[in-house]
Parts: sequence; structure tokens; C-alpha cells
Amino acid sequence: MNVTKTDLRLSIKRFATTTGFLALLTTLNYFLDQFIDYRALGMIYLMGIATVSLYLKNYNIILATFLGAICWNLLFIPPKFTLTIKAPEDWALVVLYLVSGLIIGTLMKRLKEKEEVLRAEKNRATQLYSITKALSSAEDVTSLNQIIRGEIRNIFKCSSCLILHEIPGMDFHPSKMTRVGDFIPEMKDEHLVIQSVVRRLRPAGKFTDEFGSSKYLYYPLIGEKKIIGILILDLFSHKYFSSDDWLILDAMARQLSTGLLRERFEIDLRGKMVNEESERIYKTLLNSVSHEIRTPLSAIKGFSSALLDRELTNAPERIQTIAEEISHGVERLDYVVQNLLDMSRLESGNLKLKLDYADVVETVNAAVKKVKKLHAEKTVQMHAEPDLPLIYVDYFLIEQVLENIIRNAFLYTPPNTPLEIDIEKEEHYINIVITDHGPGVQSTNTDEIFKKFYRQRPQQTGGLGLGLSICKSILELHKGYISVENTSPRGAKFSLKIPRELDRELHTT
Repeated sequence: MNVTKTDLRLSIKRFATTTGFLALLTTLNYFLDQFIDYRALGMIYLMGIATVSLYLKNYNIILATFLGAICWNLLFIPPKFTLTIKAPEDWALVVLYLVSGLIIGTLMKRLKEKEEVLRAEKNRATQLYSITKALSSAEDVTSLNQIIRGEIRNIFKCSSCLILHEIPGMDFHPSKMTRVGDFIPEMKDEHLVIQSVVRRLRPAGKFTDEFGSSKYLYYPLIGEKKIIGILILDLFSHKYFSSDDWLILDAMARQLSTGLLRERFEIDLRGKMVNEESERIYKTLLNSVSHEIRTPLSAIKGFSSALLDRELTNAPERIQTIAEEISHGVERLDYVVQNLLDMSRLESGNLKLKLDYADVVETVNAAVKKVKKLHAEKTVQMHAEPDLPLIYVDYFLIEQVLENIIRNAFLYTPPNTPLEIDIEKEEHYINIVITDHGPGVQSTNTDEIFKKFYRQRPQQTGGLGLGLSICKSILELHKGYISVENTSPRGAKFSLKIPRELDRELHTT
């Protein structure tokens, strides 16, 4: 009823505008009648109709055309003040005037219709661009849902709700769904509406053939030829839903479906990548640990059995050799276990630093001494700047870092090649540079060697590939850095930067 009253008031307003404009033209022609011929006055009426047709609907233009013809004939075409037309040429002018007015009205009607279509298409394109731009910035399903609800409020002036499946990747089923949105629909037979949408893959609810008495519109979100969710609009206060509204809602549903599918694919991909990486690490760890533990255990078992030989009683040198081999096997086994425990503590965040003052040269010498027990044939050349300041570190962890770097360098360098260690002081750091003359870093990405389980030549050097990764993590706990680069003609240079004692407050916050 409200719509009818509004249309009636609008029609009366347009009729008043039409008659008022004709009255104005008639008044103008009344003053011009004494200066120009009455035939020209008809052209003024026609010009006025052409002008007013830009603002009026088609039936108002027809009305204005006939009212203008009556006024022209009654007041200006001889004989005046009658509807009689005697001259044939005047009849021709009136007919031509009527035909021209009707043609102008028809053309203006088509022009306005095209204008309205173009305006609607422009508005729709602008809205779709806004929706696409907004959705492209969504990072996850939560932000995607918030954006689409905001766009629905802006365009349709209503609240909305989204029904999603609780188990991504599974077929949609009403019994396994979760709701997110501005409201929760209150409807006794809602499950029937949802089942209808799922079964028919078509909208249901208000403004549809299915459950049209509902105040909600249930719109399916379809991806990969199956339903992945349902978008619900609260259209209680809406009296109609235009074709443009359906087009925009369809476009929004498609964009939302694409976003949900993208999120689902990313989750599946991340899960697949995590599973593949976990499987790779598991295989690598199993192979490495089984080899690295079996080798020293076999040596310990073999040499321990040899000690049972009674003939060794009078051979102290052989006993000494066997004892050293057993000791080396135990140290190698302890090194493997220690690396695994350290990596576990670093990744869990349970490793706490026990900071204290330490002399960097003494720390380096202690690490070299420990490693040379297993590599007595290797030589080390160390150069340290005078007056080096103390470092404020966890002594045992930094010593372990140096052990790992030096042990790694000894493994990869050929015999009779010295290992060079240079200790320098910089503005904020103590820089320890360890240079070997081995094959260098073979990977094009030098940072790759600090990844877990990375080994350049596992068949020759063994190991778990955890040493350098542990070094990097320990130094980062100290707010320090480690880097590596190849040297010319061959070799690798490791640079360890440890914050100076005077700047520890800046670098340990």
C-alpha cells in the first residue's frame, strides 16, 4: 500500500510539472504572437516538448504533445478560440507536430532506458570491482567472512550469516556445519530449507519458489560442482529483489566460493607439505641416527670383545690403542646424542642461557683442544687481536658452537691443510673467522647449510646434519650471527659475530 501511494504522488507531481511547463510555454507564445507567425509558435511548443522529455516518462510526453496541440490550435491557429482548422496546410502542421512529438517521446524513452541500463551496469561493475578488491585482501576464512558481510550490508542493507562445513574437504552435510555471521536464523523448518538448498543446489527462501514465505534467503556457495557453504541474508524488510540484486548476489557468492576453495586448497597444501617434510625428516633422521649410532656402537662392541682376549694381558700398547678407540666411539656417540638433545631443547624453547663473562681466546682454545682429540693430525693457526674485551655469553654453549664449526671444518678439509682462526673486535661485536681449505660450500645458497639435516657429502663425512643448525640457533639466542662464504681458490670461511660485553644490554633485550 505504501508503494501505491508513493507512485500516485509521483504521478501527480509529474502531471503538475507537465501542465505547468505547457502553461509557461503558452504564456510565452501569447506575448510572441504579435511579433511572429502562429506557425512558428508551434515550433516553440515542439521545442518545449523536446526539452521536457529529458525529465518526464513516456506517457507524460504523449500528454504534453496532445495538450500542446490543443493549446496551439485553440489560442493561435485561425480561427482562434475554436478547435476548427480550415487551412489544409494548418492540418498538415498539426499532424506533423503530433508525429514529431510522438517520435521524440519514443526516442527519448529508448534513450532513457539505455541510460538506466548503462547506469545499472556501471553501478554493478563498480560494486563487483569493490567486492573483488576487498576479497583479494582477505588472508583467511575469518577475514573473508567479515569482508563479505560488510559488502552485503553496504549493498543490500541487511545482515547476513554464513554456514560452513566443520570438516573442510568433506561433502557438505547439514548435521556437520558451523555458523558465523551477524545473526543466527530463527526458523522452525530451517533444516528443511538447508536440505532443499543442498539437494537442488539452488537458492531457497524469500523471493524464491521454495519456502518463499521465509524472511531469509538461503544462497548456495558452490565449488567444484558441489556445495561448500550457504550464505543467508535477512531480507525481512525487503519488499522486492531486482534482477540486478540477483546478479550482484551471484557474483558475491562466486567470489566467496572461490575464496573458500582457495583457503581449503592452501590448508590441504600446507598439510601435504608438512606431511611430506615430516616424512622426509623422519627418514633422514632414522637413516642418520641408525648409521651414526651403529658405527660407534659396532666399534665399541668389537674393541670391548677384544679386551677379553687373554693374550692382551702382556700387550699394554694394544690395550692402550683399544681403549683409545673405545673412547673415540663413546665421544662420537655422545656427540650424536648431544646434538639431538640440543636441537630438541632449542626447538621447544626450554634452553635458557647462563650468561657470564668469558675470555674469547680461552674459549676458542678449549674448543680446539676438544676437537683435536679425534683429529690429532689436523693443525690450527690462530691469530687474535690484542686487548680483546671479555664476552658475556653462555660459555658452554659458545664452546659447543666453536666445536661444531671446527669439527665440521676438519671433516671437510684434506690432510696437511691448516685451519685458520682469526679473532677481531668490531664496534659492537667480537668477530671469529674460521677459514678452511676444503672444497667450500657447494650449494648456490650458502644459507642452506644451516638448515637441519643438510649434509654436503654424507657418505664421506657422516653426521646428522644438525651441527651448523644448532650453531645458528645458539648464536641467535645470544643476538649474534653466523654466515659462510667461499674463499679463493678454494675453501670456506665462517664468520661468527658475538655481541661485545659492553653492548650486551642492547643486544640481549
